[in-house]
Amino acid sequence: MRLLNYLPIVGLIFLWSCNGDQVQTVNKKESYISLKEGEFVDDGQGFFPLILNYQVTIQANDTSIWGAPSMDYYESNYPHNNKDKSLELFREDMRVIKSMGFNTVRLVKITEEHWNKLAQAPAVTTWYKGKYWRAHNFIEAADYPDYIKSVEELLTIAAEEGLKVILLFRMDGENEQLNNHVARSVEYLKEDTNILALDLFNEPLYFDSLDRAKEDVYKISKGWYELVKSKSPNHLITIGLAGIREAFEWDPNLVSADFISFHPYQKFQKGRVENEIYWYGKTLNKPWIIGETSTASDGKLVPYSEQIAFANKVLRQTVGCGGAGFSWWQYKDVSWNEYHSDFMGLVSRTDSNGNGVVKPTADVFRTFDPNIYKDSCILYPNYYNLTYESACTLTGKLIDQNGKPIEHGVVMAWSEWWDKLRHSQTKSDGSFAISADFNLHHWIITAPGFEYKRGGVDYSKIDTINNNLTYDLGEIAIEHLGLSEN
Repeated sequence: MRLLNYLPIVGLIFLWSCNGDQVQTVNKKESYISLKEGEFVDDGQGFFPLILNYQVTIQANDTSIWGAPSMDYYESNYPHNNKDKSLELFREDMRVIKSMGFNTVRLVKITEEHWNKLAQAPAVTTWYKGKYWRAHNFIEAADYPDYIKSVEELLTIAAEEGLKVILLFRMDGENEQLNNHVARSVEYLKEDTNILALDLFNEPLYFDSLDRAKEDVYKISKGWYELVKSKSPNHLITIGLAGIREAFEWDPNLVSADFISFHPYQKFQKGRVENEIYWYGKTLNKPWIIGETSTASDGKLVPYSEQIAFANKVLRQTVGCGGAGFSWWQYKDVSWNEYHSDFMGLVSRTDSNGNGVVKPTADVFRTFDPNIYKDSCILYPNYYNLTYESACTLTGKLIDQNGKPIEHGVVMAWSEWWDKLRHSQTKSDGSFAISADFNLHHWIITAPGFEYKRGGVDYSKIDTINNNLTYDLGEIAIEHLGLSEN
């Protein structure tokens, strides 16, 4: 691939000491990245993380294990079973990412463990000898050094190319063995000052299979936070929430984290992302960033101009609403058999000749100045009715246990068979109106720090106004949980 602007290599120390269970790795500078008054600080200076998500394929043979660019980023001729070539290609990608204006990468899958039921042990999935997938299990101390070295090799290359790193892990609500493995892994990396944050879980809305009360989420996330901090006290901790719809269980104001990473996508609902960002800015009690977002463009079916316009709008809204950083999904296009996910990248897939094309959307990030749009959080006209639908509307008023109206509460409603849904937010007087082009039968409502309530619609009492169905739920009182908001 043609590389863009090369950047000088930063000073770095890379030390290894393998003695049984002891592994020391150091990308060393004077201080760790921290947060002060809601903003990131690096070496005493304010820092706005501009992040690109990057997927890694873990490769292995009989003698070694290493990280490599994702197989999904290549159409063919993937460099199997060659560690030096893999790391060379990874470095090349880091240089391209830096040249596009990014200062951080979020590495996905290299530390994203799972529970291997067959081995009854934590594991990562490796592409073995360029032939088939095989689990690398963590059963005893000897299973760690080579794996940790493979992680640090990528961290070192990223640091040399001027990029900080967020590492994605996978904690578990019930599995203490898996959580202890994550804690052990981060302890090996505790002195790496180039790590911006440890991301402990990705999108519980989709990947936490259990229904949980907010009190349980509070306890679980607090346990994760305390465990990881006990092993790596100086690294920041985040959790990736899918967006506003997490508020019913994984309440962002009750989740224990140094900052929240939100992952809003618009797909079939244009305007959803910038409206959700407005809600984050008005409700969060801790720093937050956009941890993932994007919209698809291949320059043909959807022109690049649409992706460029989206990137500009959500970047500006993030800064204007007080976001502390921004992350785009993802580096390259993939082939997952769905247009929306296939063409979100800033670079096209690498073809058989080793070429990939940088999309013009990259210029948005290369030229972006986060200081320009501060304090310009926009309330868009469709904030309370994203789709402008009106065939069926539920109205009501949200109040607390003392009868006080609750602003920025979240209400969500479904069709009869739970296959379609809409959401909205409450106004300053607690009132809400949630509308759809289908009949709404089930609802749930909450607010940050409060319990949630749910119910159904009695269609024997529904009104018809201008040929549209309307049902008033009246006043709904919810109680503040009284948990210390983290």
